[in-house]
Amino acid sequence: MLEIVHDLAPGATLLFSEGLSDKVSFVDSLTCLRNAGAQVIVDDVGFFDEPFFEDGMVAQAVRTAVQAGVSYHSAAGNDAQIHYGAAFQGATDPSSGDLYHDFAASGAADTFDRMEIAPGQTLDCVLQWTDPWGASSNDYDLELWDLDQNPAKLLEASTNVQSGAQDPLEEITPLRNQGGTPLHVGVRIKRVHGVDRQLGLFCFGGSNQQYTSPAGSIVGQPAISEAVAVGAIDIHDVGLSQVEPYSSQGPVTIYFPTLEVRPKPDLAGFDGVSTSICVSPSDCFEPFFGTSAAAPHVAAVAALLLSKNSCLTPAQVQQAIKSGAIDIGLDSVSGAGRLDALNVMTAPGPCDDGNPCTLDTCTPATGCQHTPRADGAPCPDGNLCNGTETCQGGTCTAGAPLVCNDGNACTTDSCDPATGCVFASACDDGNPCTTDTCDPTAGCQHAAVADATPCPDGNLCNGAEVCHAGVCTAGTPLSCSDGGECTTSVCAPRLGCMYPPVEGFPGLACLCAAELAPASCGSTGAPAGVVRHFTRACRVTARASALRNQRRARQLVMQAVQVLAQATKNVRRASRRGVLSLECANALAATLGDAHARAARLADLL
Repeated sequence: MLEIVHDLAPGATLLFSEGLSDKVSFVDSLTCLRNAGAQVIVDDVGFFDEPFFEDGMVAQAVRTAVQAGVSYHSAAGNDAQIHYGAAFQGATDPSSGDLYHDFAASGAADTFDRMEIAPGQTLDCVLQWTDPWGASSNDYDLELWDLDQNPAKLLEASTNVQSGAQDPLEEITPLRNQGGTPLHVGVRIKRVHGVDRQLGLFCFGGSNQQYTSPAGSIVGQPAISEAVAVGAIDIHDVGLSQVEPYSSQGPVTIYFPTLEVRPKPDLAGFDGVSTSICVSPSDCFEPFFGTSAAAPHVAAVAALLLSKNSCLTPAQVQQAIKSGAIDIGLDSVSGAGRLDALNVMTAPGPCDDGNPCTLDTCTPATGCQHTPRADGAPCPDGNLCNGTETCQGGTCTAGAPLVCNDGNACTTDSCDPATGCVFASACDDGNPCTTDTCDPTAGCQHAAVADATPCPDGNLCNGAEVCHAGVCTAGTPLSCSDGGECTTSVCAPRLGCMYPPVEGFPGLACLCAAELAPASCGSTGAPAGVVRHFTRACRVTARASALRNQRRARQLVMQAVQVLAQATKNVRRASRRGVLSLECANALAATLGDAHARAARLADLL
């Protein structure tokens, strides 16, 4: 994490204090870093024996650090896919009579949250519920069952008693899979006594967890409003717009001392980045994934902000970083959006005097300072036409305006503020049938192009336009008629002739009137069974067209669809048996398929 900070803010002084071993060590580390002068602190440590639904000891220590002037940044966590949250919903186990949580919540009750433990992996599950910390009077137990056994076998159980003075916490003793194949287990939540409460469950080390709830998976110190909680985006994501699926999500709901919903995370940084750190030759952070990699990117930008203006409060740093983020939607997943250091660093600060010829800084001792930039430093106003502006004595002064004159009578001279001088041809007469040139002495010349040169107007329906004696003349309009009685002939300006089928009952009646006798079938015509199906479909659609009851009409049309489909199958079967020639079969299938498609479209409209 420090290497990432150094890469982005190489001038920052780097400090480190171990806080991973336990909560007390973490709080002591915060004090140590503050006493050493740290103005920005970043962490990626989570304590799941801290309360989920109120601010515990660690969260309060972080808040104290922020109140003392520290800009605090915390990895949101990588727990979106291993978190489950829901209000307890009871289902009685018929074999024991115990009341277990129903994970399915609807339909058939399911009291197991199933998952796998891969060989060599360890599963650790932690359950909390919405009782005050140290004052829980609702007793829940957490159980782990072996589902590879028949019947399922209880492996572990956390059975702490909650009688009014205990924490609302149960944690299964970590279970390691010593075997060579995945172990299939199920987690159960039993209510021993008390009332229904909102549950929060994390299961670490498992895979393919059946029931998950990504929302609400941010807990602990990143959940406090004063800290910047950072989600993760893979730096190799093409659009830099997809938050990692494991990145913990908000919002955060706090129940004690009062109900509060906090929008989290604050924004998303980047992971999948390169570092040079290795625990061993085969275990390197290369690439480095997770919100642990994303958080130091944001912390480094905070350090850069403070190097520009050390008077910024932690709240101002947090707001500046969020305001400069690129919104990518889904605030409960990405917060204010994707970190953008350039936006953050170029945005006006509280000491910005609006003068590009002063360097605006701030120190707590002296306040805002505005130091003049060196004479000759550029201070462009974005308009190239009024010359090149430079700083002189702390003031932006104008340069010599551009003179746009190329001395050519055949051009129109102008100036574009964004690009500078523009010399456009003044001889274009807008006629595609002339070649426009300029003679400096004689002026513009417009010679006719060769006769029959195309000069299309983009409309195929009015024919192909060609030049004649320097004039664009119209061609012969398209005649769109395919001779088909059951199609409509139209002309689209960009596509030309088109022959959409006559739809609805009129289209089907037209096909039926033509009967089923393609020339390719010769004198024998279509098989009697196919003709019978076709005739039946035509009769059914004719009855449907006379009905006022739209529902009944649709039923009849759907019958016709089925009959036409059967007729097509009969044609293919006859072709395979050699009863019909391939040409005859294809012609019959085309007509039947056309009728089938029109009937299906009609049924959709009824």
